[in-house]
Amino acid sequence: MPVQLGKIAQLLAGLTREHEVVGAQLALHHRGRTLSVQAGRERHGGPPVGPDSVFPFGSVSKLVNATALVRSIALGRLGLDEPIEEHLPELRSDRVPRIGSVTPRHLLSHTSGLPSDHSPPAGPAPSLREYAALCRDLEPLFPPGALYSYSNVGSAVAGRLLEVVTGLDWWTAIRTAVLDPLGCASVRLVDGRDGAPVVGGHVLGPGGPVEITPSCPEYYRPAGGLAGTARDLVAFGRLHIGAAARGDDVLDDAARTLMREGAGDARPFGSTTAAGLGSHRFDTERGPWFGHDGSIEGTHCHLRYHPDQQVVVALATNTAHGGELWSDLVRGLGAAGLEVGPERDPAPPAAPVAEPPDCLGDYLSGDMRYLVRRDHDGGIRIRAGATTLVNVTFHADHVFSATDPTGPGRPVTGRFLPDSRGERIALLEVGGRVARREPAPRA
Repeated sequence: MPVQLGKIAQLLAGLTREHEVVGAQLALHHRGRTLSVQAGRERHGGPPVGPDSVFPFGSVSKLVNATALVRSIALGRLGLDEPIEEHLPELRSDRVPRIGSVTPRHLLSHTSGLPSDHSPPAGPAPSLREYAALCRDLEPLFPPGALYSYSNVGSAVAGRLLEVVTGLDWWTAIRTAVLDPLGCASVRLVDGRDGAPVVGGHVLGPGGPVEITPSCPEYYRPAGGLAGTARDLVAFGRLHIGAAARGDDVLDDAARTLMREGAGDARPFGSTTAAGLGSHRFDTERGPWFGHDGSIEGTHCHLRYHPDQQVVVALATNTAHGGELWSDLVRGLGAAGLEVGPERDPAPPAAPVAEPPDCLGDYLSGDMRYLVRRDHDGGIRIRAGATTLVNVTFHADHVFSATDPTGPGRPVTGRFLPDSRGERIALLEVGGRVARREPAPRA
């Protein structure tokens, strides 16, 4: 069934109004054609969104970063499974020897054990080189390769590795290796380098949308520092399905397959179906899609591609709850002739069991602290930053399901993991991130 552009434009416009999203940009590649539609405004009260409006990519930047590093691996500049200390000797550490043993595969598949986020000391923001050196004494949450835990820190270290093996600064390396060959001329740094404007993000306040200016420090650019158009994302996605309009030699078929399947056995728990190198796999009724999602300071971005169907879909929004629009969009696209999903809902957990006797406490992953506490009604709640999970119900093997009152309505699934002797709860795994239990304070 051919895609009907008029229906898709109406769908996007309607969902933008329904979800009170300030502006959105959708592009897709289907049956050899690339289409683009827009809705809303670049800023509240500002000009309409156009096909050339530039939106932050957020964590979709990680997939671009990974593509450039896998290209360097394919060119023989480094090995996928060689310790990164071979190229980053500043990460050799007698105190924390496991850091140097992390490999590019670990970094790109989020199995390095590095924490989700790690803030540098107060003062001027460090360069990417300086930040990577600051990670030298970070204690991994688990042995490299043992588990999946989403890590902005790992992506930053991978970006520094790209600098070293190419001899270029990160932005130049990304442009030279990926963006310029693909013709992604609109992509730039989210902080508006060269004076190029980037669409601002928004949150809903009591009086309506409140604009936020997206920014990303240099040391986190590999994790979330790019911006561009939805058409740029589709051009990038076409590379990953072997249908690039230009620059198809950036990755060969073997490298594309490696990026989809090269993560090993560690899988995200309670989030996406599986991890690749820089990408994630999303199982649907019509088979697996691949891609990444991103959010940064009041914006949301989504990229999906299906190698067998030869389809790419990209959405960029400038409002904090744009992820809710995306969920409805993938359902509506099917009615317009493009079966993107929806993603399968998680299987219902097994029957409830008693809670683990010693799961209460504080769990830490870099800058993020998870507080597992007894609720006023005797149950358990889990607080992480501004998010609080309630109605925590336990199932077999310390798995739990919970509710996020501010989320899209799907149950949140996580688990507690015991230490190596199986004697005591040591780790909390939820939302694709692992946190290590903090020792209880001495009386």
